[in-house]
Amino acid sequence: MTTPIRAFFVPVLAALSVIPLAVSCSANDGEVSGAARNVILISIDTLRPDHLGCYGYERATSPALDVIAEQGALFEQCTSSAPWTLPGHATMLTGLYPSTHGVKDHDRTLGDDTPSLATLLKESGFRTMAVVNSHNIADPRYGLGQGFDEFKYVNELEEIPGKTNPKGDPAFGIANRGPGITRQGLRLIEQHKDQPFFLFLHYYDVHTDFTPAPKYKRMFVDPYDGRLTGNTQELVGYRVRGDEITEDDARYLRQMYDAEIRQLDDILSGFFAYLDDRGLSENTLVVITSDHGEEYGEHGGVLHGRSQYQELLAIPLILRGPGVPAGARFTDPVSLVDVVPTILKMVGVRTDHEFDGVDLTLAWLNPDELGKPRYLFGEADHNNWIEANGKRAKYADVAWMVRVKNDKLHYNEILNSYELYNLAEDPFEQVDLAASRPERLELLRSALKAYIRNEGSGVRIEPPDEEEQEKLKQLGY
Repeated sequence: MTTPIRAFFVPVLAALSVIPLAVSCSANDGEVSGAARNVILISIDTLRPDHLGCYGYERATSPALDVIAEQGALFEQCTSSAPWTLPGHATMLTGLYPSTHGVKDHDRTLGDDTPSLATLLKESGFRTMAVVNSHNIADPRYGLGQGFDEFKYVNELEEIPGKTNPKGDPAFGIANRGPGITRQGLRLIEQHKDQPFFLFLHYYDVHTDFTPAPKYKRMFVDPYDGRLTGNTQELVGYRVRGDEITEDDARYLRQMYDAEIRQLDDILSGFFAYLDDRGLSENTLVVITSDHGEEYGEHGGVLHGRSQYQELLAIPLILRGPGVPAGARFTDPVSLVDVVPTILKMVGVRTDHEFDGVDLTLAWLNPDELGKPRYLFGEADHNNWIEANGKRAKYADVAWMVRVKNDKLHYNEILNSYELYNLAEDPFEQVDLAASRPERLELLRSALKAYIRNEGSGVRIEPPDEEEQEKLKQLGY
């Protein structure tokens, strides 16, 4: 593991050189009033903030999440560190960028010297528990379960009766497991609510395959006579072949996505009601976020994992609990790397370990500090089909991103190309400013080059075997 050097604030537009500053969770000297006794971290895989009411979406996809946002604090501009599940969750659970924790693909694992949030909380007397809904998180090969007293995996795949794959073997689909995840989470809370606990809940329901119940499909999905169903393998085929996604296709996928979000939101409504009824809301910090978003044709494709555009990197971040100001909204850009140091601060756990993220209680205790320009990074793409040197090939970990305030730079190693956008002027990243703003391009390029130079390699493990690869393939990887 490399030493964290990623979380640094930019000297005010003065120099082009980069001076990294490691940040520990004790960086914020302010005190949080009424530290939380318990922590619940909820990860809703593949959730875009622009499809939630509390982030301005006009459809009624998220009434329960909207209430939590009203009762707590919402960060309007939170960026993930990677556009797919494994590296994103490794960041969520360590407070480190993929270049620091090293888990960029299925041939890397978290090292024993990489402390996780669960490890640090367990050492401080918390009962640490997780219920997860993805092989990418649950497989012990990747090390994301370290530090948990109880770590339960609810398999996201289910056999489709009467269907087989091209080899004649049973066909599997990705099922909605939200009710089961929630039941197991409630059971764990009931068993251990008499002591401080940390519960990590991971939901895969809004990820493809899209299989909303008829009630929710009627609420959100208009008639559609196109070819798509929202099946993961179907969309992988579209992506590999480079098929065009029409506006009707994209609309249908977005609406199916909305139906899945609302279906899960209704499940979470019952979970939050349980916390209220048991009096746990008064002393429990609830953190709601995601690992990445989803593309619906914004830059010519579907699914996720390939690029660093906003439809994939923008994620929600909502906090509610003791010490969190109710109804607060913060506009400074923040990152998924900030989740761990923020949680540790909110429960009063101090550590000498350093993180790439910062403690976001700065937002209300020292907003001038959080408001300073700060570099945020994205990396660890995969399944990227690129035409280069006369041939089309699949690449991984070649697309990088660095952002400071509203300026965002993309870099592709294979094509040696740069794209520069200003998100305030162009939130959908359609107008490339690389040629017209050379000084900003050079500032961000210098920061990104320094970041890449300090990239670590992580702890290598054997690549997935044939059986493992087949399972990953069913999940779209």
